[in-house]
Amino acid sequence: MPGLFLHIGTIAKAHGIQGEVSVAYHASSPALLHGPLFFQTSSGNRLPCSVENVRSYHGRLHVRFAGIEDRSAAEQLRGLLLVVPDSALPPADDGEAYVHELLNMRVIILHDNGGQEVIGTLENISSPAGQELWTIRGFAGEEILLPATPEFIHSADMRKGEAYVTPPPGLIELYRKPDPDRRNM
Repeated sequence: MPGLFLHIGTIAKAHGIQGEVSVAYHASSPALLHGPLFFQTSSGNRLPCSVENVRSYHGRLHVRFAGIEDRSAAEQLRGLLLVVPDSALPPADDGEAYVHELLNMRVIILHDNGGQEVIGTLENISSPAGQELWTIRGFAGEEILLPATPEFIHSADMRKGEAYVTPPPGLIELYRKPDPDRRNM
């Protein structure tokens, strides 16, 4: 079974006349461009590619791919995703995890009295305006938004697939209707 492929960037447009493209890059390090790398089309097809040159220009990466020799060929790449297999990622630092490893974890509130309450599944992690935000899908289908700050995110157990949170009082209740069958642990 093929592994998971992660979207690390999108080809924005051609730059110049020698085949270079501007890339909206989403990974923290351009080093991923030098490992196994693929173009992914809107239909999901993946084509292997290799990078000849990378440079930073006005806050964006400009990349030249092998075999792309002129502006016309570079324009054909516009909109393609750059993806890498998850096996190409370096190990996460101690106490850290990649976003894709956290998705689909059960999210559990740690109560002050020592109790725990499963509130749903971590569906998405985004960073609007630079603040990490967790989207949790509750058991009744409700969408729960939780700022991912150190005050609210306690820990994660990767082996169990569980994330432990301590949201401010009343926040979770804003997103759901009273449910007598709420899952308490």
